[in-house]
Amino acid sequence: MDAVSEVITCCGPPEIFNTDQVCQFTSQEFTGLLQAHGIQISMDGAWRWRANVFAERLWRSLKYEEVSLSMPMRLSATPRTGWPAT
Repeated sequence: MDAVSEVITCCGPPEIFNTDQVCQFTSQEFTGLLQAHGIQISMDGAWRWRANVFAERLWRSLKYEEVSLSMPMRLSATPRTGWPAT
């Protein structure tokens, strides 16, 4: 809830929020937050994580190789604003 609220405040609400049908994302509190900001809710079927496993592994590898390994260099050249420079 805190992370979604922070992103909405900082960057504005997304058009669509896609997630799995697990209890933390189907609660009235969470869906109410999204609806209050006019965000459409898209939910995959329960236990559909297997459908995305290959894409998730690709993104994990990409993030590790491109972000984690090069992050010390980027941080030293980036002002300390809390967000990476673009």
